[in-house]
Amino acid sequence: MKIKPQAPEILCIPYESFDVSVLPSNAREPGSEAFDNAVLIYFAAKYATKNFDAAVTCSDGIIRVRAWARGGLEPKAYVVGLLQHRALEEALPLL
Repeated sequence: MKIKPQAPEILCIPYESFDVSVLPSNAREPGSEAFDNAVLIYFAAKYATKNFDAAVTCSDGIIRVRAWARGGLEPKAYVVGLLQHRALEEALPLL
């Protein structure tokens, strides 16, 4: 039996801290539609290699990534993971 990961991976990366050199040269302007799309593709591909799904958003100068194992997580482990990453607003409705 395969053990499921016990928590989601949660990242909040300010635009200025993100290494744009991993993106295509025409998508390196933070805030542009090309940047947003390239960041989404970058993280989706990165997590797909780990057999994870990822939700990626770019807004207010921050890249937000939520990644979880395909097939889901145990509900309690998911909430604990949110709390460990200080995502209280997301965890509260689930408690």
